[in-house]
Amino acid sequence: MEYNMPPNEGDKERVAPQGPRMLPPDWRSAPPFWDNFVGVLKRYTEFKGRASRKEYWLFQLMYFIIMWAVSFVGEMIGGEMMGGEMMGETVRLIIGLAILLPSIGVLVRRLHDTDRSGWWALLGLIPLANIVLLIFTVLPTKPYDNTYGPVPTYDEMTKEHRYRY
Repeated sequence: MEYNMPPNEGDKERVAPQGPRMLPPDWRSAPPFWDNFVGVLKRYTEFKGRASRKEYWLFQLMYFIIMWAVSFVGEMIGGEMMGGEMMGETVRLIIGLAILLPSIGVLVRRLHDTDRSGWWALLGLIPLANIVLLIFTVLPTKPYDNTYGPVPTYDEMTKEHRYRY
C-alpha cells in the first residue's frame, strides 16, 4: 500500500491512502434545479429525444419561481411609484415569450418520454384539455427505449443528462 507524504515534511504523520478520486463538492455550483433550467434553455430548439419527469418539473419549478419573483418586485415597485405594476407585467411578458420555445421543447420531449407524439402538446390550446396534458407529464418514464430515443438519466456528478444505452 502506498501512502502519500505531505510535501516537505518527511518525518511527520503519514496520510491515509486515498480511495477512488471523487470530484470535490463545489460550494459555488448552482442548485440542481438551476442547472436543469439552464440545460433546457440551451436545448431550446431540440424537439427530438426524451426528457425525464425530473427534468420537466424542475424546469417548471424554476420558471414559476422566476415569474413569482418578477411579480413580487413589480408589486414592490408599483407601490412606490406610478407605473411600477405595468413595468412588472411587461417584464413578465418578455420573460414568458423568451421561455415559450424552451417550454414547448421540454413538453414535447416529456411527451416522447411517455411514448406519445409531441403533437399531444396541442391539447394545451383547448380549455380543460390541459388536465389530460398534466396527467401525461406526471406519468413515469417508460423504462425502455422507444421510437423517440433511449431512456434519459441524470448524472449528479457531471450535472448533465445522459442516456442509458
